[in-house]
Amino acid sequence: ENDKKKTQQYTFLKLSGLVWSATKEDIRTFLHDCKIREVFITNNEKGKPSGNAFVCFESDADMEKAIAHNRENLRERYVIVEEIEEQEFLKEKEWDRNSNQPSKTSSHLTTSSLGEIEKQEFLKETEWDRNS
Repeated sequence: ENDKKKTQQYTFLKLSGLVWSATKEDIRTFLHDCKIREVFITNNEKGKPSGNAFVCFESDADMEKAIAHNRENLRERYVIVEEIEEQEFLKEKEWDRNSNQPSKTSSHLTTSSLGEIEKQEFLKETEWDRNS
């Protein structure tokens, strides 16, 4: 029973130091041995790529494989791969989508206040994004 519960627990990473021109497809290629549920790249205040991306994985095993790519090159830059909490992933996604503002890890609204219903909605949306 615990195994079933574990497989439904998604895991999250932040990638930093990306080349400005990196695409979602580049990130999927970079993490070729991982089952990725969702990827998004954040923009700075001028609407340009920030050099950061956030990734949701299907399982812990996929996240562990992704961590093994820490400091490997994606084109001419090496990428820092670090584990983050689900709430940071949700916060960055919400901030990026709603305001087209820079994603900052400092103090803007956190999604810890998001209820279970909003989380379910978010997961439905990301499922739709991945399949379209």
